[in-house]
Amino acid sequence: MVIDDISEIRWDVRPVNRLGTVEMRICDGMSSLEDISAITALTQCLVHDMSMSLEAGYKIPVMPAWHRVENKWRVARYGLDAIIILNAQGDEILVTDHLRNEVKRLAPVAEQLGCQDELQGIIRLIERGAGYQIQRQIFATTGGDFQAVVKDNVAQMNAV
Repeated sequence: MVIDDISEIRWDVRPVNRLGTVEMRICDGMSSLEDISAITALTQCLVHDMSMSLEAGYKIPVMPAWHRVENKWRVARYGLDAIIILNAQGDEILVTDHLRNEVKRLAPVAEQLGCQDELQGIIRLIERGAGYQIQRQIFATTGGDFQAVVKDNVAQMNAV
């Protein structure tokens, strides 16, 4: 047998019934604790917002599966410069504009959950640049010094 337990199956997002949580795999690729906190707060706010909407009897809009697959590809390929599909109608938006809109929309949820500063980390991430952008910049400005990139990554993770 190749898979002994369902927890060995890797998903982007999955519910963990035994813990009553939602697991998201993206945070193991972040370059700093601040970015991890920001993505975690965004996820927490989105899940809470959706849960409250469902409990209030609202239906969560769902996009066609190919839109989700296309968005995942676009963001993997273009990062923060990606233009994503916003809804089932095919409307598009720059991912950073969508994130700014979501941070604003979710501000009351973040206040309720006590993670306002962490959620604002999404805006700081956009303005400062994502980890991959910073790594490329360091690589370019040091004449291709991989050690400088690694040293900066270590410093970012140690900065608390």
